[in-house]
Amino acid sequence: MSTLDDVQILTETVQQCEAQIDAWSRHIETLHALQNELSQARRSLEGIGKADKDSELLVPIGYGSSIFAKLSNSEKVLSNLGSGVYVEEDVSVNLKRVDEKLNETANSIKDYSEAIHKLQMQHQENARKLDELRMQGMGDQ
Repeated sequence: MSTLDDVQILTETVQQCEAQIDAWSRHIETLHALQNELSQARRSLEGIGKADKDSELLVPIGYGSSIFAKLSNSEKVLSNLGSGVYVEEDVSVNLKRVDEKLNETANSIKDYSEAIHKLQMQHQENARKLDELRMQGMGDQ
């Protein structure tokens, strides 16, 4: 294999590493947003669990707007299981589900961060080799 072939292969490898690092970094940003949403849900559930029946609440309805509502049951919440399926469950059960998702999200962030670190090390090594090959190629001319 010629130096030119090696340069081309390493260039493609470096570009692939950069693209993968970028994709995983964006995924981590999404996971952080989910983590923030879950933390907010947890705080809200804790507050609802401590609230009295008929307490007045502000309920967000989207686009920065909220409505006033009265709490008819502070022990139960509706939980979206996906595909438009909701289940009524105790606040404590829902808190447990949120905590599990928070832990799962934190572990995913950790795993992706470690993978990015390894890939960055590989990227640096490939970039170093690429620079060496380019310098060799310039010296051969």
